[in-house]
Amino acid sequence: MLQQSEHDLIFVLPDVQKIMLKSRPMPLVTFAEANLLHLQSFQQSNAFAQQRLFDLSMHKFDKSVKANPDNEEIILAYAAALKQHAYRAQPIDFKLLTRAVLKYQSIKHLGEIKSVVADLFERRAALETDTNSVYFEQYRNLLQHCYDILCTDRHWMRQRASLEFLSTHCPYLTQLDLSHSTLLNRALVAQFAQNCTELRSLRLKQTAHVTGKG
Repeated sequence: MLQQSEHDLIFVLPDVQKIMLKSRPMPLVTFAEANLLHLQSFQQSNAFAQQRLFDLSMHKFDKSVKANPDNEEIILAYAAALKQHAYRAQPIDFKLLTRAVLKYQSIKHLGEIKSVVADLFERRAALETDTNSVYFEQYRNLLQHCYDILCTDRHWMRQRASLEFLSTHCPYLTQLDLSHSTLLNRALVAQFAQNCTELRSLRLKQTAHVTGKG
């Protein structure tokens, strides 16, 4: 039996679990393996070898996240691997890109979600050649999901730069709630009207009025 004194350290169960997690080298090794496998897959020119290495890296990333579910660094790396592989595919693999967005959403990394929207906006000419295809539907669904994530975050929506981005990079935006924002001005209204041609619902603050250039 250990002798107790004022110098003793007393651990409760959560502390013990954290120490055990940090003392195990395997999660870090698995994460390193995941990154290495992804890098190797990206360097492969052979499609079969590339896919095999990518699948192995995803398995390692899954194990890393399960061992460290709150580690943002691991989740960001996982999402980045998914996104890179999605963009490398010809055409873009929207299933993988959607998985990446869901990873970003799980840690509320709106900057990366905004980056995905911007990337797709730059590629829109190539992506919108056949608006009746299943591929176009996947593209639109992903954009709508990204729009919803961004537009439902009140803190993000209170920033002028966010409204500027929505009005210039989100042509398929269908509804917008600005009831918590006082940033709307005539210039922004004009941009939304010109660029967001599918915008059907715009909710404003009851006491708000559209200002000048402001």
